[in-house]
Amino acid sequence: MFKREASGIMKGISMRFLATSLVFLGCIGVLGYGIQRDQTLHLLFLYGLSFGSFLILYRLAQSDIGSIRYFVALGFLARVLLLGSWPALSEDFARFLWDGYLALHGISPYEFTPETLIAQEEFSDIHFLTTLFPLLNSPDYFSIYPPVNQLIFAFSVLVGNSSVFEALICLRVMLILSEGLIAWMMSRLLGQLGLSPKRLLLYLLNPLVILEIAGNLHFEGLMLLSLLISLWFFNRRPFLSGSWFGFAISIKLTPLLLAPMLLAKNSSYAGLFSYVFGLLLILGCCMFPIYPFQESFFSSFRLYYGKFEFNASIYYLIRDFSIYWLGYNPIRYVTPALSAVAGLIILFLGVSFRIKLNIYKLTVISYLIYLLLHAVVHPWYIILPLGISVFTNYKVMHVWSACIFLSYAAYQSVPVTELSWVIIVQYLAVLFFFYKDIRNFNIAKTIP
Repeated sequence: MFKREASGIMKGISMRFLATSLVFLGCIGVLGYGIQRDQTLHLLFLYGLSFGSFLILYRLAQSDIGSIRYFVALGFLARVLLLGSWPALSEDFARFLWDGYLALHGISPYEFTPETLIAQEEFSDIHFLTTLFPLLNSPDYFSIYPPVNQLIFAFSVLVGNSSVFEALICLRVMLILSEGLIAWMMSRLLGQLGLSPKRLLLYLLNPLVILEIAGNLHFEGLMLLSLLISLWFFNRRPFLSGSWFGFAISIKLTPLLLAPMLLAKNSSYAGLFSYVFGLLLILGCCMFPIYPFQESFFSSFRLYYGKFEFNASIYYLIRDFSIYWLGYNPIRYVTPALSAVAGLIILFLGVSFRIKLNIYKLTVISYLIYLLLHAVVHPWYIILPLGISVFTNYKVMHVWSACIFLSYAAYQSVPVTELSWVIIVQYLAVLFFFYKDIRNFNIAKTIP
């Protein structure tokens, strides 16, 4: 009798798992192959359906029936499903491959802008470059991607034999492999912290992560992997921890905002010295190729922080207030000022709460403060704090991953026009759950 009941429950779970998995994979597949960025209603409907399927799958995984391996396999199946897709939600891949082609042929992407190169006869006849040039969103800018990225870009172009599609597949395979390493590192860290390995699925099955990394080829996953390895070594091998943190910064500069908090968390002067030495050694080696072209690199970096704005919150309030009183948009002054404010707040948190809050919670809070004060918040920007949230009881980043896709509604018109209600709904949800997560800092539940 009990065997029949158990068999019936297993069958019910299996059928629900199979049906939900098919819906989940179907949504991911259609989003990857059949939907363009300006098809707002279809995009949001399918993303909402995929996110709902993800929540059901996570609920099924929480039951003690069935192995986590099936859910992990599903997460990677969804990524492999996108192997042959063309990135539809971002044009950043075009710059990746453009830079890779230049680096492969001995030309620094920090030396010439695409606009300058394509005007020269020797480059205007290269099919690979002429295919990519119309897709570039900033052809008049020097590259802002660090040298570590450039090596990966160049390798993709090399393996792809200067075919755009084959280079995309190579880049995607590398990013999916890095996701496998992330899953492995997360499982080890979860075991170290005494947390359920099923929490890994909060990252692995999240549609935002799948679509933005495996689909749109963003490098936040590689950055997260480096940070996870750094955290694994943090209390064991300070030199290796600092070195891997240096790699994270070398992939994308934003982890640098965590430096004040991580330095404050070091418990001894010897450990701090080793950590800083490893960090500076890797940063020096990885960033050295920029040195001869530092003026062009940082000019594009300053332009990025002084020109672009998208899906912001506090910045928009300050901008609108300033326009009302000053008559112009002071973005070139406001964005660096807000970045400085974010840095000071993060430093204060790192020093004041280094005992009360663990390194994972401080990382999530630090990134959240940075993003709330930033002028540009694309959906893939939240992937790193979302991954770190797996090790905390904070819900805010998971909620944000559900609603940040609303920002793509801005692309339904030309030129891009953001909708006020999207900003309001999104950030009200974020602020509400942020408040719930930190109102008492929940010290009793802090992970050791």
